[in-house]
Amino acid sequence: MCRNVVRSLRYLLLVGGVVAAFIPICFFMGLGRHVGSKHDLHAKSVLVVRQVPLPLQAYGGRGRGAYASDIVRTNSSVGAVSTGRAVHSEAVTWKSVPRVANASNVDEIRAVTDEINRRQLVVNAHLFPPFGEFGVVVVVQVHDRADYLQHLIASLRETAGIADVLLVFSHDVYSHEVNSVIETVDFCQAMQIYYPHSLQLSGDRFPAEDPRDCTRNILKKKALELGCPNAEWQDMYGHYREAKFTQTKHHWWWKLHHVMETVNIGKHQGPVVLLEEDHFVAPDFIHLLNLMIVKKLREYSDVRILNLGMYQKKINFPAVYNKFSVDTWRSGQHNMGMVLFNETWNVIRNHSEEFCKYDDYNWDWTLMHINQDRLSQPLQCMFLWAPRIFHIGEW
Repeated sequence: MCRNVVRSLRYLLLVGGVVAAFIPICFFMGLGRHVGSKHDLHAKSVLVVRQVPLPLQAYGGRGRGAYASDIVRTNSSVGAVSTGRAVHSEAVTWKSVPRVANASNVDEIRAVTDEINRRQLVVNAHLFPPFGEFGVVVVVQVHDRADYLQHLIASLRETAGIADVLLVFSHDVYSHEVNSVIETVDFCQAMQIYYPHSLQLSGDRFPAEDPRDCTRNILKKKALELGCPNAEWQDMYGHYREAKFTQTKHHWWWKLHHVMETVNIGKHQGPVVLLEEDHFVAPDFIHLLNLMIVKKLREYSDVRILNLGMYQKKINFPAVYNKFSVDTWRSGQHNMGMVLFNETWNVIRNHSEEFCKYDDYNWDWTLMHINQDRLSQPLQCMFLWAPRIFHIGEW
């Protein structure tokens, strides 16, 4: 275990000394109790090697906590019980995944990425136990920053319980460099999916930039005179659409819909963790996620979103390493390291048209608009005071 701690500390130096300082603490501190509006998660032994497949339906409406047969305790931490549901059983390696020969050939990229989406190949499935119905799915939204992605994958490699995860990379750019980084993943089952309406695949037509489009800052009167096709549709600030920014929002919705509705992973009822290529995870993030789910199911049934990340720079980890709070979900505070469930997706999906048409290119601000202005009961979020997911990219 000491060797794993040292290796984890080495990687966590990327996100600052304060993060490195909290790892030994969260590994060895004891149990906590409720303190005011700030609550404690049991985290006596954080370094576990198996995940918790938590059957949400089994807990619903029964007025009690977990069944004894569903939860395994290992040094006061929660372990896994395999449900025996497999995704794929054949031996699929990274060499099995179709690849593009000429990355400048848009037609070839479209054909290959369509095939990848259709085949839904799960790499490494033959090396690990069957992926459970209540297992953890981690979805990484990827653009083209292979250097950051490499650090994220290195941190995932050091995560306790990662062998039980299905790791999904969702791309909006086909890149040989990015693929070479992803092909180092040998520590869990993994899958790639490709956003089919990306700028790369669209060339000079919508949803990419059309040469006839109005420029960002042109006045509407001038735009109407020129007759550019989007002259009537300025945003609330008097600007015209910039495809490179709107793609992120469109990709975010597509990947969530694709994973929840299209990817064949059985009747998945477990958590879906949303990451981005410039995130970095602590080695106990799955363990803390499991503890949060247990707490949600036992005491906070109205919580629909879990949050493992935070942008706050200065955190007193020894004081808050296992603390959490519950509040209404807000974009600026709870948009990093979000964890969703089928029940959450069903609520959001019902507002798909509103999500698409709302005048903001940020997916999180759009989601907050829906949460605050359209839902009769805004989504509640359970979030950690000491984050396990960090942002290491440049703004």
